[in-house]
Amino acid sequence: MARKIRNQKTSRRSILAGQKGLSADKIKKIFGSAPRTSPRAAVDRMERIQRKHLRNKGVNKEMVRHIKKKNTPTNRQHSPTPIPTQPVHVYDKADVEERMRIEALNHNRICYINQPVSIREILFSEPIARYYHELGYKVVWPLESVYSGMNKHSDYIMFIDKRNIKLNFGHKDFNNMQDSLIVPLKYSNELKGVSVKHKMKSKYDLWNMPINKWQEANWKRDKKSENKLFHSILRLKDGEKYNLVCEFLNRDFSKRINIETGNDLKNVYVEKISNFTLLDWSKIIENATTIHTAPNALIYWIELLNLKDKEFHLHLKGQDAFGEVPFKTKYKIHNV
Repeated sequence: MARKIRNQKTSRRSILAGQKGLSADKIKKIFGSAPRTSPRAAVDRMERIQRKHLRNKGVNKEMVRHIKKKNTPTNRQHSPTPIPTQPVHVYDKADVEERMRIEALNHNRICYINQPVSIREILFSEPIARYYHELGYKVVWPLESVYSGMNKHSDYIMFIDKRNIKLNFGHKDFNNMQDSLIVPLKYSNELKGVSVKHKMKSKYDLWNMPINKWQEANWKRDKKSENKLFHSILRLKDGEKYNLVCEFLNRDFSKRINIETGNDLKNVYVEKISNFTLLDWSKIIENATTIHTAPNALIYWIELLNLKDKEFHLHLKGQDAFGEVPFKTKYKIHNV
């Protein structure tokens, strides 16, 4: 439990007090203490963006190093200039300056992500939240209380209980206010004018991003919780062979299908366990001999773990397992 926040000058900070897994260090890391004002810092940032632009354009590493070193006294006279692999025009200065201007305008503004339910859609949408973070916003993601443990899995997203914030979750359009922006991610299919069966793809269509961008989602793992769940809670041993079985179809585990593994190995069932998130099952997933699952959030997390040389089974009961979302993991399909 985080310490009570003493600074009550702004309501946006006070609502974060006491959130599960939300430490004072994380709050300080995200909100900071002062805006960037140093001219030297601005110059350094310009150089970093310039080098990143070079890498994105395919310029070789020697050219990138040259840009980093070219203004140092020891290298100005003695280091040979590498032969560029493309025209001398390295980056568009106006574009970089505009990006920096946008970041300055958004500094300390809050971007609220209106997508409070469905762990699979939360896992799926992290690159969209990161897009706003990179534009300078402080990203706050209100969630159902069952997902409050997600705070430990991100350095820049603040997950808070949606009951602790006055936000119109039924508003179906972008709401741009003086100090905040509300992104109606849960209504992406309506904003794009497509049916609900296309809601996953429509999330990325809103920003003209390719849907496979979701496979770049970046989440932190809690190795301490993973080991505790593996060894202390489920009492598994390193090297032990077992089937991992995930039968649930919805977030509260009230709806599930019956899965038969068809072998004699021990079955380990994914269940809701207090103080552990779906991501805390990562070690159990990685060490399973076979994985048998219904079409649920687990297949999204498995995809981000990028597992290899493992036997995957997907059990369906009239569901459309993947639809428009691309998956690299290959499953053997079973109809139940």
